[in-house]
Amino acid sequence: SKIEYHGQLNLDRCLSPNLFFRSASLIRWYENNPDKCSGGFCLDQYFTLYERLLHSSHEALAYDAEFFFRNKPEFELYDAVIKARYRRMSHLDWLFWEITPAVHFPAKYKHDPAFALMFRLDGIFGYNETTDVIKKLPSCQG
Repeated sequence: SKIEYHGQLNLDRCLSPNLFFRSASLIRWYENNPDKCSGGFCLDQYFTLYERLLHSSHEALAYDAEFFFRNKPEFELYDAVIKARYRRMSHLDWLFWEITPAVHFPAKYKHDPAFALMFRLDGIFGYNETTDVIKKLPSCQG
């Protein structure tokens, strides 16, 4: 049998009307699952600064620092990631695209940098009263 535990804590703070900071801590535990943290804990820490671009409600930036810790065989930094995300709504109000340059520092490569460039396409299907590239961010107004 496989038993799992997932716990998450998000801390959010508005820094200004156009800047929003989120810290997310995620802890996981898996029993008998060698593809995950088998018999041990995974601790993931995410720091993200979201920026609403002043000239458009159709564009946003996010700056991320992510740290992934594992405790098997001993507690270690498994990977660290620094990335910036640019997200934009297309001319269709339900289709978004995102470009993300990133640098990983994985333990299996002795934390030497590994570079990545990711492209993402998102679509929102179903009822959606308002579509905004940064809709999910809380308002930092007043």
